[in-house]
Amino acid sequence: MRLEDELYIAEAAEAALTGKLSEHDQAVLNSRLAADPELARAYHEYYDTISSLQVAARRSKYKIMLRDVHEETMAKRQGMKRLIIHFNPRLLRSAAMAASIALLTSLVTVWVMHEQEPKSASARNLQLVRHELANLKATQAHQQKQIQEIRENADAPAPAAQSNYAGTGFALSNDGYLITNYHVVDGAESIQIQTRNGKSYAASVVAYEPKNDIALLRVNNKQFRFGKGELPYSFLPAKAPLGAAIYTLGFPQDEIVYNEGYIASSNGFQGDSNQYRLEVPAGPGQSGAPVLNNQGEVVGIIRSKDAESESTTYAITSRTLLRLLRDVPKDKRPRLPQANRLGRLSREQQIDRLQDYTCMVQVYKK
Repeated sequence: MRLEDELYIAEAAEAALTGKLSEHDQAVLNSRLAADPELARAYHEYYDTISSLQVAARRSKYKIMLRDVHEETMAKRQGMKRLIIHFNPRLLRSAAMAASIALLTSLVTVWVMHEQEPKSASARNLQLVRHELANLKATQAHQQKQIQEIRENADAPAPAAQSNYAGTGFALSNDGYLITNYHVVDGAESIQIQTRNGKSYAASVVAYEPKNDIALLRVNNKQFRFGKGELPYSFLPAKAPLGAAIYTLGFPQDEIVYNEGYIASSNGFQGDSNQYRLEVPAGPGQSGAPVLNNQGEVVGIIRSKDAESESTTYAITSRTLLRLLRDVPKDKRPRLPQANRLGRLSREQQIDRLQDYTCMVQVYKK
């Protein structure tokens, strides 16, 4: 991609995130993205990355608060014994090291604060710090568990650091075929999926279609299964009607998140008939998430959100997905489920069943 194009998408994405993109500039951006799939992919990836960094910045503010409270408390306690803990660097990779150091600092602060009651002037700050400590502990434990399980996966070695990008995928068949967005896995050095039970498995791209932003993956382990038996949902072969109620499951964070809404337009971005326009919240990490109707049929795949709206989202239709699969060679084509067993279940029961077949897609790039 040309340097001027890279600078353009960077400026446009940052302006969209800060609300400084004018209506004229938005119209120009939309036209360029519609005409150039590669530019559109790069824009959405940059937009998602900057959004993720903003979340990280908010967490950083809490960590600064943690440090300030720790230093203030240490200054008030004279003669306190120093706590020294030695690390063995051979036991830690770079991703685990950062989390462990943050956790160590947190534990020291908790130990200090445990011996004195919080003063009224800082009570609220201490409550926020305790909440942040719990989050840090959970993050560190999650990272350690994830790295250990990746190491145990015979199909691929554990990556040296955290994933550069994450999205959502969902099963097409119980033997390891799944679907996600092409922009999620484009340029990946390695791909891991994380299932409901927290285990990670190496996966590879089988087929893709950049124009419609679809990528077909398969778990490398031939013994892998998403759940017990066949998939409980089916795929709608035609477009869902305007106004149809829909819901989605995805991974904008470490745990799965549910959102619901409706089909606002039968066509998507710039009138693309291969897409829908939805009124449903979506954020970074939910690219590739399934969209289902009340009967538990997959009607689409989340692709991107509108930069000017919190709830306007674009999704690829299930009809477009089925067309892609017909072009895949038979020996690499998943065997799609024929029956839908979610139709008579309550929404809560549908969601519980779907979680076995929805996964986080973690992408590692150079």
